[in-house]
Amino acid sequence: MVKKLQDNDIFKIRRLEEELKEKFSFISEISFFDFGRGWDNLIIELCESIKNICEKHKVSTKVINVYELREKYGELTVGYLVDESIVENEVNISEETIEKIKQDISQIVSLYENRSWIVCSRCGENGENREIRGWIEVLCDECYCKCNIEY
Repeated sequence: MVKKLQDNDIFKIRRLEEELKEKFSFISEISFFDFGRGWDNLIIELCESIKNICEKHKVSTKVINVYELREKYGELTVGYLVDESIVENEVNISEETIEKIKQDISQIVSLYENRSWIVCSRCGENGENREIRGWIEVLCDECYCKCNIEY
């Protein structure tokens, strides 16, 4: 059973996607953008953290391309690429620094993917993995109860 989206939910998803694309150049070519509204702040914090990593290493945010932000099996899935050729062309930095950038981004992505396991995907409160009609979703007690009533 697929979760039912209200028109208002779809509008909020599109609005957040557009806001992220405007603020973070590495979001511009995203192909999958699908997660519960409870993760909005998690996604915004992740994007800010990626931006901070680029600033720390004095490289443009163009070095990273986030092409996927979605929920899969109850977990935030972040698909991204670090374009080494852009890093090398933009600034004269060592291979060691390039590897450090990749490592830092990998760590921050893993951190936020792991945090998604304890954040309700519907409201943003503390949650846990629940199964609803065969689908895995991170839900708080209140949202879980609402789901059982809806179905």
